[in-house]
Amino acid sequence: MGVIAIAPKEPEDVQTELVRDLLAIVTSFSARLYGARGGRKIRQGFRELIRNAEKEQEG
Repeated sequence: MGVIAIAPKEPEDVQTELVRDLLAIVTSFSARLYGARGGRKIRQGFRELIRNAEKEQEG
């Protein structure tokens, strides 16, 4: 006994939903990746500001 295809291809709605789900997943992961990078840059910038402020107070 085998698999019998009733429709030659999936309905467009199912394919569209799958594409939307995949795009949502990719968007979520890329937002996390770029968000983490941005957070590192911001923290590094704050550290540099603090170091510069400390140097100005000492000098």
